[in-house]
Amino acid sequence: MRWQQIETQLFKARNWTKLSYEEGNQLAEKQEMDKLDERIDALGDRNRELLATLPTMVAISSRGIYRKLTVATTQVCPSENEEAYLLIASILRDYRALHGS
Repeated sequence: MRWQQIETQLFKARNWTKLSYEEGNQLAEKQEMDKLDERIDALGDRNRELLATLPTMVAISSRGIYRKLTVATTQVCPSENEEAYLLIASILRDYRALHGS
């Protein structure tokens, strides 16, 4: 959200699209955006590492299963595999109906 706020400010207050590449890179806002990009990339890498370990983890409670299924819904793209996404989503609805959130 912060990256988007900065970008919006640059478009409105600094006429971002009219600046040269060099001019844009000298702005403090651009430097903050670059730092945020680096952090986002690092977090994305960490998320991929954690996701790779998730199948090896054994859920020891129904809550653990629920959490693993919740992660699965973020990884299954509805437009690419609608049936799988809807199945997982329905399992999560069933869980909430039985156990609450």
